[in-house]
Amino acid sequence: MCECCCNAVGFCCNCLYGTGRSIPVISILSFILFLIGYSLAISGRAATTQPLETMGVTTLTAFLQDLEVAFFFAFVFNGLGLFASFLASGKTREVLFQQTDYCCTSCFQFLLGRCTLGLILSCCLLILLVDIVMLSLVASTSSLVLEVLAACPMTASLRSPVSTTLQLITGVKLPIEEFDQICRSRLSSGFTTLIAGTIITVVGQVLLITALSSNYTKIILEPYTTPREKWSPGYGAADDAAA
Repeated sequence: MCECCCNAVGFCCNCLYGTGRSIPVISILSFILFLIGYSLAISGRAATTQPLETMGVTTLTAFLQDLEVAFFFAFVFNGLGLFASFLASGKTREVLFQQTDYCCTSCFQFLLGRCTLGLILSCCLLILLVDIVMLSLVASTSSLVLEVLAACPMTASLRSPVSTTLQLITGVKLPIEEFDQICRSRLSSGFTTLIAGTIITVVGQVLLITALSSNYTKIILEPYTTPREKWSPGYGAADDAAA
């Protein structure tokens, strides 16, 4: 009786362990960060577009106008990357990529081969470049925003040097009325949200690319660099929880 209970507990623990290492934790976390980041960026854009246009920051505002298009493509390829991470993790990888005797597993090996994973990884890298460009534009604009917001409590005479600096950089000289409108707007909170969303998006994209690179190694490169006898259930289990 005691032996049966121990075997049952051992079987349950083994199942839980196999299920746990088949869950791509980093990929899921990166996808969640991507969704949160773009949601914050879109929310921040709504509060900052008009004040930034008034300040003459046209490059950033033009880039933010196409944020939904960037989100669509990022959602598609990041979703494909997340799906590939599930297939390349733990027991799922052992079933799909270590057997060639069945039509179903052969189809998965064909569909998720070198070209497909390489294409997904390349597109995710391109998305990361777009995110980095957006982050650099936001970072370069932050000094202007901080300077304008710092001048809001000041008198009109003290705001004049700020308007002059803004005119030298953007070519737009702010009248007193427009300066007051910017100060009354939600530029401060909106720009903070925009910065936070952009940083979170870049971090999530980097994590996803790291997981995809690990999956590419597991599925494509490892079979050619590892002795065949090591391709047994349980091999590489210690690394599966990461991706």
